[in-house]
Amino acid sequence: PYLGREGQDIRMNYEEHDENINEEIIFQDRVNIRPLRMESFKFPIIGAYITGSELAGIYTRMGDIVTDKNAVYISTYI
Repeated sequence: PYLGREGQDIRMNYEEHDENINEEIIFQDRVNIRPLRMESFKFPIIGAYITGSELAGIYTRMGDIVTDKNAVYISTYI
């Protein structure tokens, strides 16, 4: 869903989508990278802060393959 939160209603492939969706949705391409070792294996998710139509910054969250409320923010170095 366009305004989904923390993995809510996420589908891992296009074939799982409902043909009768009447709202905006986002398609993302998964890049298979090696998970990082923390206390357990976590997957990095890179996101962007947008202000108006301008890029305002980036962030990194570490979580499961689908981000949920247990994901943690970590430092992002460029």
